[in-house]
Amino acid sequence: MKAVFAFDSFKGSASSAALADAASRAFLEILPDAETKCFPVADGGEGCIESLLASHSGATMKTSASHDPLMRCIEAGHAVCPDGTAMIEAAAASGLTLLSPTERDPMKTTSFGTGEQIAAAISHGCRHILLMLGGTATNDAGTGILSALGYVFRDAEGNVLEPVGENLARINSIDRSGALPGLDKCRFTLGCDVDTVFYGRQGAAYVFAAQKGASQEDIAALDEGLRHYAGIILKTTGKDISRLPGSGAAGGICGGLSAFLNATTRPGIEIMMDITGLRDAIADADMVFTGEGRVDGQTLMGKAASGICKAAKASGARAIVLCGKYGLTAEERRILGESGATAVFPVQSGPVTLEEAMNKENVLANVARTVKEIASFAFAPNTRT
Repeated sequence: MKAVFAFDSFKGSASSAALADAASRAFLEILPDAETKCFPVADGGEGCIESLLASHSGATMKTSASHDPLMRCIEAGHAVCPDGTAMIEAAAASGLTLLSPTERDPMKTTSFGTGEQIAAAISHGCRHILLMLGGTATNDAGTGILSALGYVFRDAEGNVLEPVGENLARINSIDRSGALPGLDKCRFTLGCDVDTVFYGRQGAAYVFAAQKGASQEDIAALDEGLRHYAGIILKTTGKDISRLPGSGAAGGICGGLSAFLNATTRPGIEIMMDITGLRDAIADADMVFTGEGRVDGQTLMGKAASGICKAAKASGARAIVLCGKYGLTAEERRILGESGATAVFPVQSGPVTLEEAMNKENVLANVARTVKEIASFAFAPNTRT
């Protein structure tokens, strides 16, 4: 019996690594001769580098001077793989967690620091950049990143514009003559888990800007800015990114980089499974245990659990999904089953307070108990005489 344990974190409760360890130990209590492998998992946002470094891939951490979303000096890290691929989390320098609640304002924030990280990776010799989107505090459509890479944005009078959300509507021209040397030799892959388009009611501003601190008036202004900027992009590059699925991810970073850096997008979990060796481990496994804090309709939209289930289905392994809270409709459960989920188990044993349900020790104990019950029922020898 070969089993793989690859959980996303139960947010606010237990880490990916702790969950995999607890589940693996429980499984071995019932099946001590089983071969188990544990993989920390992240699906595209914060935690991807931590998962990569823990995967024994040979990746190393590099730090460099950068700026946060309000242009304050910080140190930010990125990972470099043995083949020269760099992994950068957009949230490391442009993340919402870098700001206090009162500082959050996507009209004023910039992704410039993430661009500095990309420049640092290129200076280290990296030519393939994996940029993991998610958790950003910005709505600048990647103009901050491009500015750090040598692009200049000007208004109708030729004045240089600060690369922030409120200035998208003022962009009249884009000067690419000062682009960082070697940039055209680089390949960019964006870890993107949403289908949000660039602008409109299903666009970056209307879907994400409120959680970044925008008022309703700000959202309308940001959306108009994105609409205007899409027109400038079309005029400058001949590329229409306005309806491109995922172009609105990370405040439009996905759309901006798709246009100017020819970046391609992939689901974050797909990138992580390949780069950490998880996909190969699943292909060699009989059973895969995965899960997340809440399994619901969002799980089907490129989240870690659904991606892992799909990989298990492709290899013929059974996939068991564990969760703290079960929120699937009958139709969503059917779809998840078609994606490869053999069974879904909520681990909570009964009614408890939210505090008790979120307690790390309780979560790990519930996961371990559930795994032991599954292993006992499905695989342990029948001891009846």
